[in-house]
Order: sequence, then structure tokens, then C-alpha cells
Amino acid sequence: MIAAWSFFPLMSSGIINGIATILLILFIDPKASVLADRVMKNPSQHIYLKSYSLTMISSSLLGTIGAQILFIPAAYYVAWFAKWILILLNLCLFFFK
Repeated sequence: MIAAWSFFPLMSSGIINGIATILLILFIDPKASVLADRVMKNPSQHIYLKSYSLTMISSSLLGTIGAQILFIPAAYYVAWFAKWILILLNLCLFFFK
């Protein structure tokens, strides 16, 4: 790997986590807050908050399991793609010296 490009994977991790956090704040937290306020005003609707929490926890668990299942094949694909790009870069450098 070219030394100048070795920091891109580290930078992309922070960018991906930052975008995920922003999306969570924009789409998930407001719904949870509104639902919690409704339950505080009317405790008989406690089951809705409980089912919402269970849905969020189960979707996180299923997403984590799915990501782990896809991790190894995706790593092989990324390695293959990196080799392919390095071959193309070497060919470009060879032909355009």
C-alpha cells in the first residue's frame, strides 16, 4: 500500500460513525422522545414504549449479527479490490513514465 494513502481507512471509520450518529439523532431520538412524553402523560400507553424499546434492541442485535456474517466476505472483496487497484496503478505508472 502506498504510505500516503494508509490513513484513509482510519479516517473513514470516524466519518461513518459520525454520519451514523447524526442519522440516529435526526430520525430515531425524536420519535423515542415523543413516545416517552406520551407515556408520561398517559401511563396506560406503557406497552407502546416497551414494544418500541424491544424493537430497537432486537434490530440492533440483528444488525450486529448480520454485519458479522457479512464481515469476512466483505473483507475478501475489499482485499481483492485493493489488489486490482494496485495493479491498475502499477500499469499506469509503467505506461506513463
